[in-house]
Amino acid sequence: QGPGVRAAAVVKADGSVVRSKGVTGVRKLATGRYCIELDSDYNAARSVPVATKQWSAPWNATVFVESDTTACGSAERYVLVSGGNNGAAADLAFHVIVP
Repeated sequence: QGPGVRAAAVVKADGSVVRSKGVTGVRKLATGRYCIELDSDYNAARSVPVATKQWSAPWNATVFVESDTTACGSAERYVLVSGGNNGAAADLAFHVIVP
């Protein structure tokens, strides 16, 4: 919970959700690629999402987030989070916030 946060999730490396707000599901597309589905009352294509790796991730791991993409389906419903380690895709636990 937080003021100004419309959607947020804590996601394990396997794509399972630990806890969330305004997120209807997470789907793992491939190694290190996750589709975050937002509630239908929010337009993900107009968002500025933020994602970060969890403490358990390797120090040299990287997390990227993208909105306004059709990689997961409708650009209005999904945010894409991708993770990697040493220049290669890798499954990582992460947090994502969509204000």
